[in-house]
Amino acid sequence: MTFRKIFTSFMFVLVISIATTSVSAQWRQLGSREVSDRVDHDSIAVTVMKGDFRRIRLNISQAPVRFYRMTVTYGNGQTQAIVLRALIRAGGQTRAINLSGNERVIRKVDFWYEAASLGRKKARVTLYGRD
Repeated sequence: MTFRKIFTSFMFVLVISIATTSVSAQWRQLGSREVSDRVDHDSIAVTVMKGDFRRIRLNISQAPVRFYRMTVTYGNGQTQAIVLRALIRAGGQTRAINLSGNERVIRKVDFWYEAASLGRKKARVTLYGRD
């Protein structure tokens, strides 16, 4: 092989690896749920096909929601409790939440909120994950 072919092959592999890294480091939607003022607890199921994640966050639209806590259930059955205690306005999001441990395949995320904070409106809660 000539130097030019080796260099071209190397550059191709480098570009592909950079593109793959940047795509995998983006926030990916894992599911969403419409919440109302009638209950104070909901959950978003996540399929195993989505993969494992290091961080999660919730995005809120349509109405503000006051969150109290969240529980992440992993594929192996273990859970992680997360305290939120925050009012997230419509169009806002929670902080990026670091997930603990090595087994981070998410089965579901349960969240508790103050139903009265919706003010007789419905809000959309969308769960995102990041590698």
